[in-house]
Amino acid sequence: MTATGWLRLGAAPVNIALMKTAPPYSASPPAWVECVIDRFDQFLLDHAAAEKKAAGMALSMLSHYPDKARLVTAMSELAVEEMVHFREVVKLIQERDLQLTADEKDPYVNEVRSWIRQGSEEYLLDRLLTGAVIEARGAERFKLVADALCAGSLERFYQSLARSEARHYELFLDLAAEYFPAETVEARWQELLTAESALYASAAHQGRASLNWLDAAFGNPIPVHLRHPSRRPAKNRR
Repeated sequence: MTATGWLRLGAAPVNIALMKTAPPYSASPPAWVECVIDRFDQFLLDHAAAEKKAAGMALSMLSHYPDKARLVTAMSELAVEEMVHFREVVKLIQERDLQLTADEKDPYVNEVRSWIRQGSEEYLLDRLLTGAVIEARGAERFKLVADALCAGSLERFYQSLARSEARHYELFLDLAAEYFPAETVEARWQELLTAESALYASAAHQGRASLNWLDAAFGNPIPVHLRHPSRRPAKNRR
């Protein structure tokens, strides 16, 4: 699935705030939540890697645009927040006698980022909006995880992460609105959300599990270091 081209909305006014209420277009399947709960150790390892990569992305953004003061401030704060999240997930990992693994490429993130176009203006807009797409999906998924956990500190942690991810995708939208006309931002935003929804429906991306996809639930081997009796948290049957 590609996400190229532009939509024309004419001169109609665009409400950026309204853009923050819709994503993502497609809901995550129940099988994803079941996979996470069944393979919670694996999920934590993937989650830690995702937080670390998110911090790196924020640092890359501010390094690429040192002349954009608000972006530099926002991305420096975002990088710090993501590393705090990383530290908290590492604590959970170590409490379960696990250890971090080597980073692996995330096919979902790589695919979404492949939609970033060349050209200085298009590149900046797409970096901001693909960041918003990824964070919006993260907000949805962390809420699903929180809803599936028993009441307690772990549930509260993922509830707080869901709120954080929602703030992050709103931040990316706000930055896009600061540097580009509102109608341009909305057109590309709707286009990317549509592309992301189609990506989720693609059979080619239903065979991997991580923060973004499924793999353990589809029969892929569980890593040796995870082949021990599950310490997964029980589902909350509210």
